[in-house]
Amino acid sequence: MPSVSSLESRLIEIIGWGEHADSARFDLLAREVFAYQYAKNRPYRAFCDRRGLKPDHITDWRRIPAVPTSAFKVADLTCAPEQPPTLFLTSGTTQGTERRGRHLVADLAPAHAAIVANAQAHLFPDLPLSSGRRLPILSLTPPPPQRPNSSLIHMIDLFIQRWGTPESCYLGKSDGLDGTALTYAIDRAVADRQPVALVGTTAAFVRWFEQSAARAWRTTLPSGSRVMDTGGRKGIDGLQTASLDAIDHRELFLAACERFLGLPPHAVINEYGMTELSSQFYGGGVEMKIIPPWVRVRVIDPATGEDVPPGHTGLLCHYDLANLHSVMAVQTDDLGMQPSGVTDRFHLLGRVGGAEPRGCSLDASASLLPLPASA
Repeated sequence: MPSVSSLESRLIEIIGWGEHADSARFDLLAREVFAYQYAKNRPYRAFCDRRGLKPDHITDWRRIPAVPTSAFKVADLTCAPEQPPTLFLTSGTTQGTERRGRHLVADLAPAHAAIVANAQAHLFPDLPLSSGRRLPILSLTPPPPQRPNSSLIHMIDLFIQRWGTPESCYLGKSDGLDGTALTYAIDRAVADRQPVALVGTTAAFVRWFEQSAARAWRTTLPSGSRVMDTGGRKGIDGLQTASLDAIDHRELFLAACERFLGLPPHAVINEYGMTELSSQFYGGGVEMKIIPPWVRVRVIDPATGEDVPPGHTGLLCHYDLANLHSVMAVQTDDLGMQPSGVTDRFHLLGRVGGAEPRGCSLDASASLLPLPASA
């Protein structure tokens, strides 16, 4: 088995390619990562042994055993001999925070490489790191000290470090979003003709749009501005507000961004990520989610565990090499579909019926502090 430092170096090289990894090279590295995880991750090894699957039985990455996301709630799936210094927690479920999933990360280098490469390609393509160009990043989430175990906020903090100006800030609080401060920051950027990036959960944006509609507030952000939302409908259904039934499709969220912020659809980027993964999937407008070069996605039949035919709906199963020090293969309760002939992207179609609501949209930051009518 190759040394872990060799695996990590080769993984970070793949992340830097900027194009989809060829099948043979991905397959080789994935099977080496599986051998490392089988050897070092005791709960995962027990999971594989119960299925009679060991590294010398695996001749194709698709046969690497995938753990369900529920496994992160009951076992510490880490390759570290001791508890790693970084712990990310899922936001909780309707059954309570005691059932939160735990992603223990022994080394953040692969995750950081994945976050930066993905965001550079899809969220900040006009701000190459070598140029030194930056813009204000306004986060609709609380700051890291208030959510130290949030992988979403950790990612946003890395955005701010790499691409943010000193005006970048967190506008979420423990009991909700400070909508007044957000509106003020946007009005100031418009007055200064300064492009901005707004990042946060879809639910937080929706609630802020409702408040903006009530105050008849709207603006047009300067050219070069963008929105990154994450979470989709997760967490929206339970908010029980009259106008949320209209936010039923991506097109309507895009229409709200155009109405209140003057942003065209291509400037609104949706991010799909999971606490249990180290990589993210982006899609602009109503486009499919793009699979990073170091990730593979299967769409499977839950009854057989086999791939469904192209154009058919199944469960998404992610193979994320950036999850080097935990578990690479993660089986989700998310539904998806890949059209015929498409291998580098997929349609995200929602959650399987009966699955627990989950994800960053369930965070308390989806609510707002009251806005004064004169704001």
